[in-house]
Amino acid sequence: MKVLLAVDEYPPYIWGGMGKSVRLLAESLFSLKVEIIVLTVNRQSDSVIQDRYHNINVFRVPTKKEKVFLKTFLARENPDIIHINGRHYGKLAKFFHQNNIRIIYTSRSNFLEEVRTGSLRFNKRKLQYQELLLRLANYVVTTSKNESESLMSDYPWIQNKLVIIPNGIDLKEDKPLELDDKLKFLRSKMVFFAGRFVKQKGIDTLLSLIPQIFKENEEVSIVVAGGHGKISYENELLKLVNEYPKLKYKGWLNEKQLQKYYKQASIVLMLSSYEPFGLVITEAMVKGCVVIAHPASGPREIIRSGLNGFLVNRTERPQILHLIHDILENQLQTNKIRTQAWKTIMNQYTIDKMVKLYLKLYKQCHEN
Repeated sequence: MKVLLAVDEYPPYIWGGMGKSVRLLAESLFSLKVEIIVLTVNRQSDSVIQDRYHNINVFRVPTKKEKVFLKTFLARENPDIIHINGRHYGKLAKFFHQNNIRIIYTSRSNFLEEVRTGSLRFNKRKLQYQELLLRLANYVVTTSKNESESLMSDYPWIQNKLVIIPNGIDLKEDKPLELDDKLKFLRSKMVFFAGRFVKQKGIDTLLSLIPQIFKENEEVSIVVAGGHGKISYENELLKLVNEYPKLKYKGWLNEKQLQKYYKQASIVLMLSSYEPFGLVITEAMVKGCVVIAHPASGPREIIRSGLNGFLVNRTERPQILHLIHDILENQLQTNKIRTQAWKTIMNQYTIDKMVKLYLKLYKQCHEN
């Protein structure tokens, strides 16, 4: 079976969880002898570039050359399935459909929900891309039950082709803590935030919390990683860095660098107003961090508040501050939460489980 994975971000040029999830899927399938080709967007030049990333053929194609390139590419490669991730390739959905290629569409977000939560402004073209993909795909995948329900509320006619496949953690890369190694659960009093500097990800909430966190917790340190957003947020953060010596801004971190801070942090804040899954949550939980998250659709499914983490509306700043103080001052008591967080990921959110479900879906799509 030959699968063409189409995704608008792929390493080394990624800015979110989608790029990492698709890479892990591609590499895992490749290791299982599935023939994988990756199609992604070339934003660095106007040329079509073919390279190999971790032994997988990757074609990086500028947007304006996609259709011309794909006419000869599809005839030559003849994939059995095209697995589209994200809305970018919605404009080519009719083209793929006309070439009799079976389509699996993993919806990484519901555009209408992003508009409702204020994460994005309405854009007719983006909505059209989403609706084309939902209509023409043989199967539609979401990463959480809540996200499936969101899509079905807007598009009830997709119910019979919906499949839920959560993102998975690669235990070889994101090495979990040993459950019985209690000493590693005694962390430095660090609060960690990683994300794009856009309102959707809660950077504005974080900036308003920082002075109060330092006021209420003398020994705390705060590390912020991220970027790729509004320069005004970065400028405000830099002013706070100059004011508070224990506030560190690390810029945009790669995957290995992120793992370093997950190992050190006591608390990870996930303040997104809309989060279909939340890869940061699973990566942090498997490293023994306590996650405080806004109850968006993905976090609500992963976190059982008070058992393996905490869900707090990001507008409830006093409650967030109280939780931060409580966790930092009672780390031994929060070991139960860390342990349950670890078990949640190990039992439900591994790459092996994700790949097994996708393989089953590929075979079903190919045979039907």
